[in-house]
Amino acid sequence: MNEPLTNAQAVTDTGFGARLRRARLEAGVTQPELAEKVGVHYSTVKRWELQLMAPHERHLFRIAGHLQVKPLWLIDGSGPMRSRLNP
Repeated sequence: MNEPLTNAQAVTDTGFGARLRRARLEAGVTQPELAEKVGVHYSTVKRWELQLMAPHERHLFRIAGHLQVKPLWLIDGSGPMRSRLNP
């Protein structure tokens, strides 16, 4: 189940949504394409990027895998965006 973000989480422009959008755009993937790969409606991806809701853990790992980013970076921005093996 998707969890709503707090107001504090929603107002930051460096939060999860911003990192998700950055990773998606760098990968050249549209919101509908990512939604299909993750198994959600494209409007859900839009809500994640707008930080209106956070993805369930199972979706988070699918997102990270498809966009080839580290899940921890996606969650809170810590560590490198990609592993050393990824470009």
